Amino acid sequence: MRLRIWLCLIVSSVASLATTPVLTISKDNQIPIVLPDNPTESERYAASELKHHLHGMLKIKPRILLYGKRDMTPAIHIGLTELAKRNIPGCQSLGSEEWVVKTAENCLILAGGRPRGSLYAVYEFLESVGVVWPSPAIEHMPVLNEITVAPCDLRGKPAFVSREVYSGFSRPTPELRKWQVRNKLNTPSDLSPAMGGSFHSGRPGSCHTFWQYAKDEWPDEWFSMTEDGRRVRSLGGDGPGQFCLTNPELRKAMIERLREFIELDRQESEPDFWPVIYDISQNDSEDNIYCKCPGCRALAEAEGSYSGPMLDFINAIANGIAADYPEIYVRTFAYSWTLDAPRTIKAAPNVIVQICKLGCEFFPNGKADTLFPNVHPRNKNYHDNFIKWSEICGNMAVWDYWVIYTKPFQPPYLSALNIREDLRFYRDRNVKFLFAECEYNSTSSFADFKLWYGLKLMQNPDSSYDELALRFCQAYYGPAAKLMKEYMDYLQERENAADVSIGAATIFEMPHTNAKCANVKNILPYLDEQFFEKVNFLLAEAENLTQRYPQYLNNVRKERVPVDACLVNNPASVTADLYQRYADNSRFRTEICYGPINPYVYRPEVVQNTLDSLEKKEKILFDADFAVPSRFAGREVVLYDCTKVSGKIIYDDDAYKGKAALLREVDKPGYHLLPLSMGVRNKLHRKDICRFTYDAGQIPQDEKYHWFNLGKCSLQETAYLWVHWSTFLRCGIDNAMLAGSEWEVFVSVKVTGKPYVNHSTAKTQILVDRIILAR
Repeated sequence: MRLRIWLCLIVSSVASLATTPVLTISKDNQIPIVLPDNPTESERYAASELKHHLHGMLKIKPRILLYGKRDMTPAIHIGLTELAKRNIPGCQSLGSEEWVVKTAENCLILAGGRPRGSLYAVYEFLESVGVVWPSPAIEHMPVLNEITVAPCDLRGKPAFVSREVYSGFSRPTPELRKWQVRNKLNTPSDLSPAMGGSFHSGRPGSCHTFWQYAKDEWPDEWFSMTEDGRRVRSLGGDGPGQFCLTNPELRKAMIERLREFIELDRQESEPDFWPVIYDISQNDSEDNIYCKCPGCRALAEAEGSYSGPMLDFINAIANGIAADYPEIYVRTFAYSWTLDAPRTIKAAPNVIVQICKLGCEFFPNGKADTLFPNVHPRNKNYHDNFIKWSEICGNMAVWDYWVIYTKPFQPPYLSALNIREDLRFYRDRNVKFLFAECEYNSTSSFADFKLWYGLKLMQNPDSSYDELALRFCQAYYGPAAKLMKEYMDYLQERENAADVSIGAATIFEMPHTNAKCANVKNILPYLDEQFFEKVNFLLAEAENLTQRYPQYLNNVRKERVPVDACLVNNPASVTADLYQRYADNSRFRTEICYGPINPYVYRPEVVQNTLDSLEKKEKILFDADFAVPSRFAGREVVLYDCTKVSGKIIYDDDAYKGKAALLREVDKPGYHLLPLSMGVRNKLHRKDICRFTYDAGQIPQDEKYHWFNLGKCSLQETAYLWVHWSTFLRCGIDNAMLAGSEWEVFVSVKVTGKPYVNHSTAKTQILVDRIILAR
């Protein structure tokens, strides 16, 4: 195959109209790669990346030379060689990620600002000749006879300064980091100087950092006060406590803590890689234990939101370091209880406000509809609030969500066109820092596409959806590209036509029960019979086309998992054959994402947990001999074992099947208190449906498991059972509504140690091994 490159890259550019080739790269013309005489590590890495891909496409191994040792033949110049400097006006002022692709003096120049510009120029060139990196496991390189380069003069840079799509892949393997850098994700803190370094946050972390600023010796008065006057400390990223934001002594201590973190960072890296953003943001506490002291409450009431005390707090810290560190920004959240903009307080010039498009599945704090664009009527509240924030803050960041949470499984959805519209919205309103959550890679629709596509749009939100989707499908699905692109388009067509809020919708996982589940359609309205008929046809045809190509076939099979997840959780449709297909593909997809099949992330515990879950699912669906505990003989029951509870699973000989969920162990005063409380709560409205407290005299003293009866409950959507005031032990129980809403609720709890058990010498612990709903 012969390829002539116009280098029509996806950027604003000025290109020559001439068509006379400048140079041709082939086996017969293996032109060298030339570097500056003193290249940076990133420029050397860029040359190795270009050589690697030219070998993959043309089966050549070009020489890599320093400028002073070059010959005078045509060459590819990487970085600001003397030839590049002569031909790029203003080259010394290029931004850190600004790149140039230009022909001059019979050479191709791939250069840019330091540290990442020249590396990005190489990737722009490679993508223009058909290279695609659709996932960490795939390098797609076309096989070519030659590459012919026509005259060009192109320049660009990513639309957003900071770009991150959080995939949930936590293991930083070389394959994962290569994929991220090639697609210009620039935030992982461990990116080496060779890979261009990273635009990451400084110590102690990138979000929910209150607890990391706190010191054990800090007085209780510096932490948030509850309605009843108690002070609750920060124990972790999920709280439960926050800070007392108006306390003047705390503000002084926070300034000193920030200075400590800045200096530690500067001791460990070169100036080019010093962090310039430091995060100080609220803990992710679901119960909103923000400070109710008179000072914080008064400022919140005056500003109409707790964002008032928060922004005043952050401004004080930012002003406290501005003189000594004028280049540093302090970032905080507009999130949850600080989401709404304050009435009068404005952000200091060195403050970044990161607004979160928190989905309506987290109502009342989340009000946005994640899968609809910002300009849609469903998102008027978020849109108007964003505009208010942008009027009082000159440095806006966004924490976006491209996934739906709080669902027991991921139904088919994509919303790629809406993502593009939102990124244009943010770009046009001067947002410079963009983060998006996009997890559930082993279970959601087109997961790899969404990650890749999102990073492409962060570089240029004006990119064509159709062009990007087709490019991805050809690299990822091979001969089934057209069919899989048709499925992508059809899925979004059905989503948009239905105009339904997936976040606010309720879908249930089938419960483990001996009761007959209602014959209801436990799926979203657009996922109707017509949808499944068409999609199963497209997937079957795609599987047929890829039978001889295992990699492409495997990628097609992944898309069956979210489709079949809906069907096996629908009482009206589940069959043994359907379940077997779902189980096989779920196992396979989990191993692809987390197992040794895939070199870029290996988490064996995730694979095993999935296998265990599938085994339990099979029993739930097909076990006719459902074992009812003797205490509940003759009754209909729904059973939840400890694996459904949020605590740490440990082995315990006393527990049901030898395992129990253990309450998080926190060695802080006031964590274990009497009375012991537990109940059932509506997560959506943050209200208890029922609540019970137990003093020492009501708690069994034998340190064994006992059933606690929480009484009869009328279950509501989003209901969960909780044990301990922190609610760190919890279990969703609303899927029992598939078999009816009226149940008597029991939880099997073991309590050891003081203050719960008088005269005990055992370690203080709370464990749950089972939850039973009975009637």
